[in-house]
Amino acid sequence: ARQAGMRGQQIARITNGQLHPMPARLRLDTLLRQVLDEQVAQSAGVGSHPDLAAVTVLADPSLLGTVLRAAADWSLSQARASISWRLWVQDWPVQACLVCHFVHLPPDVATPPAGLPAGLPADGAHHMPALDTLDWLLLTFSARLSGVHLQRDDSPSDCTLTLRFPHTVTETLEDNGDSPQPALRLPPGSQVLVLAGRREARQRVREALQGHDLFIDHVASVAEATRYCADGPPQMLLFESAF
Repeated sequence: ARQAGMRGQQIARITNGQLHPMPARLRLDTLLRQVLDEQVAQSAGVGSHPDLAAVTVLADPSLLGTVLRAAADWSLSQARASISWRLWVQDWPVQACLVCHFVHLPPDVATPPAGLPAGLPADGAHHMPALDTLDWLLLTFSARLSGVHLQRDDSPSDCTLTLRFPHTVTETLEDNGDSPQPALRLPPGSQVLVLAGRREARQRVREALQGHDLFIDHVASVAEATRYCADGPPQMLLFESAF
């Protein structure tokens, strides 16, 4: 009852607009490992097998922590065997993908959803209402506020949860020890638009383009870039990976 009350309070804070996200650069793999390590004491024999690539995202620290803990708590409460976690960055669109897979009912006792003939395997396109717990509600609300996209694929015995992070930081316009040196093929006097929310990123691009006789403008959001391009697109658009 106490845990249910805590979950209810967390959901109420999110849905009542009491949280105001302040994004920061965070190591997603490090945060998830911390959450999983904290769960070891209460795992009751249900182990986790993480395969996590090094990934950096832009997110509110508290809110991202809520998303990861809710996902871990929800999967742990439903799993009947080990839980697998996999984190990687997909090529296009460039975003981090976190996949959690577990068995919530042994295959020999799982009952197919209504309308699925007995004896036929479920293809994961069915929704299992028994998995819709308070932890799941907290996960859905916190993910929505933080901009994380959820996809849940249920079968009578298995569940696969996918979390996608659109605001994934890649090496594009990021500090890897060298200044960016774009291979320019623009004639002198060309117009370049830089879409970057961070001042240091805009400054590094300006320094990299010095000496090319280009007209450089900066915007900090996609909406500003859209308005800028309404009068005609620039010859080149450089954008920060978070966009």
